Amino acid sequence: MKPKRVTNNIFQLDKRKPPWFNVIEKNIDYKRIKVGVVNINPRLDFDDISVYEQLEALYPQVEYVSIDFDHVDENLKWKDLFPTWIDEDEKYGHPKCIDLPMPIWESYRDVNVIVAKVPCGKGNKDVFMLQVNLVVANLAVESGWVMEFDSYEPVYVVFIGSCSPMVDIFRCDDLLFHESNEFWVYKPDLVSLRQKMLMPFGTCQLAPSYAEKD
Repeated sequence: MKPKRVTNNIFQLDKRKPPWFNVIEKNIDYKRIKVGVVNINPRLDFDDISVYEQLEALYPQVEYVSIDFDHVDENLKWKDLFPTWIDEDEKYGHPKCIDLPMPIWESYRDVNVIVAKVPCGKGNKDVFMLQVNLVVANLAVESGWVMEFDSYEPVYVVFIGSCSPMVDIFRCDDLLFHESNEFWVYKPDLVSLRQKMLMPFGTCQLAPSYAEKD
């Protein structure tokens, strides 16, 4: 079943609000919403100013926080994460993946909406694009998971701009709405997403056994 396209009726709910927020507001139960903003920086892209202006206009219903993380080394190549050969027998030692910088999760575990922009880089094999997708996915899991109950609270993910998120991480089944070249709104299954985030993100390392995870 294809996700519904946002119709004019949704846009007419409140023209002062960004259209993606109208989608979120119809699905979320919280009276106060905290938004985590990923890879949206007005100092680097003038168009990003409008995103912060929209969020400011939603106060006090919405508060937001910019998610800080170090960008991956520009010299890191896709082949470093996805080599054509892996030493499965560990003849030359235990294979390891290069770590991609992530935020300090303890500072951002209380968001219930994530708004992010995927960088339009080198097609589907862009390391920074992968990093941004992983930051968003891990942030959703960290914010939504309730450890004592081994369950989760819903976290909504919005990607804005013309470049789409990675379908290997954000499933089509979790897509609520998509407005072409403008935004994607997801309600991820955090159980499935959490399992993905426990796996190595590249072929540079084999998946650990369950015994090793424990």
